[in-house]
Amino acid sequence: MAKLPFVVQPRLKPIIETVGTEESGKIEIERRGFLSVAEKSMCQGMLQDSKGVNAVQAIARRIANGLAIDLVEALELVGKVLQGE
Repeated sequence: MAKLPFVVQPRLKPIIETVGTEESGKIEIERRGFLSVAEKSMCQGMLQDSKGVNAVQAIARRIANGLAIDLVEALELVGKVLQGE
């Protein structure tokens, strides 16, 4: 068998993650440490075509500039507001 010039296995061993609470119910998901090509494509497509994501980013930029804070911190603030916190 020929050796390939690149790694063809996941970097991390799969880990079972539990998501949720007792109230809402729990789900066990296998985390593999990477996204598949299809998952990456889907995420990129949603981020590029989403007017909502673009609007949230624009609002966060204005907040970051107005308050002189980091853009990541502004995005976290916007996320909290959208969740009603």
